Amino acid sequence: MARLRTFCFSTGLLLLPACSSPADLEPTESCVGESSEARANFEDPALEAAVRQALGVSGTSGLTCARMATLRELDASEAGVTSLQGIQNLVNLRVLDVTGNTIGDLEPLSGLDVLQVLFIPSSGLTTLDGIQSLASLTFLDAHDNAVADAEPLAGLTGLQFLDLAENRIGDVGPLRGLTRLLSLRLGDNLISDLGALGGLTRVLSLSLSANEVTDLTALAGLPALATLDLSENISLSDIQPLIESQNVGDGDTVNLRGTAVDCPSVDALRSKGVFVDHGCV
Repeated sequence: MARLRTFCFSTGLLLLPACSSPADLEPTESCVGESSEARANFEDPALEAAVRQALGVSGTSGLTCARMATLRELDASEAGVTSLQGIQNLVNLRVLDVTGNTIGDLEPLSGLDVLQVLFIPSSGLTTLDGIQSLASLTFLDAHDNAVADAEPLAGLTGLQFLDLAENRIGDVGPLRGLTRLLSLRLGDNLISDLGALGGLTRVLSLSLSANEVTDLTALAGLPALATLDLSENISLSDIQPLIESQNVGDGDTVNLRGTAVDCPSVDALRSKGVFVDHGCV
């Protein structure tokens, strides 16, 4: 549908200047290059309702580009949202929570250059395409989806907190360059090779529960790691890299429940001052 415009004319005999009301943008259109009074629109009424509530704008008032630019935080969690079209005009959004919706397509987020915090768990996602350009992002929670490819995250080097638990990820290679990460949750995926995590030297907390991990060599060189969850990796039996590592010691916590690690190995780790959660007494 074309943009709607109305026209008016002066009452003078000779002067007939046309004047137009602000543009009505399509949900896919951007406010960039438009008047601040242009009216932005959303494809999804549920998302529009959440924006109106956050802005304190009634359903009869236009959502102008100027108003949209004032919003810094938006909570649209469990709101029945199915489309994010139109959200691209919240150009100053810092925090977005769309937990528990059925979204599918994240492309409308691609222009949110200052977005720092994004919650998208339990959203029916199969891909993270659309967030590659979110260079300001420091916090991303995308757990409980069906994502198999972490490649869209490879360039988000500002990330400090990342939750990809309960997805279908097998390759953590794209996370290799995320060296500012402090917390990384990768539980309940399909991961076996941890090699790419060996350079994440700032990570304090790492969850790898319920994966296919058997080789811990890459984790032995993480100097900041204090909390490690390896529970339910049923084929994991060798924790010698942790026992021999100078980076693992007093005050650290390691969860080994549901693994094949034997009690002598657990005792050796405990002798270093590590709290080990395991069935061994």
